[in-house]
Amino acid sequence: LGTPVATTSGTSVDVTSIPAGVKRITIMLNGISWGTTSSHLCLQIGDSGGLETTVYVSACATLPNGSGTAILDTTQFLCSGLDNSAYALSGVITLTLENSSTNTWVMQAVSCQSDTATAYVGSGVKSLSGTLDRFRLKVLAGYTFDAGECNYILES
Repeated sequence: LGTPVATTSGTSVDVTSIPAGVKRITIMLNGISWGTTSSHLCLQIGDSGGLETTVYVSACATLPNGSGTAILDTTQFLCSGLDNSAYALSGVITLTLENSSTNTWVMQAVSCQSDTATAYVGSGVKSLSGTLDRFRLKVLAGYTFDAGECNYILES
């Protein structure tokens, strides 16, 4: 278990130096919000060469009151739909190593907005050239976090 990180400022949360042998990473979100503009919560992963910004297969669906819209992205994992920043986002993102010989990771995300009947479901897959040793949680388009916290669990 990591140490909770406040998401009350800045445009991203970076976790580096993830040890070799990790097979699952669980990221917990608690009341995260950003600025005054609706945007998406995103996740990028990387290895010793840095964070990857291409060749993701990722989609996220917004489920407001039983009807939904979906979006796709190839530059990062989408972990929430177009969240109205007046609300706080809480949930779980899980990264699971699917194939250790190709360093392929599968992502699933489930979250909800506070004070509304809106939920988000995201999933995706990404292969790295080396062993995963970092991730970045961020808001699309560089908006600034202004509330909440996150934490993570590493499992071998």
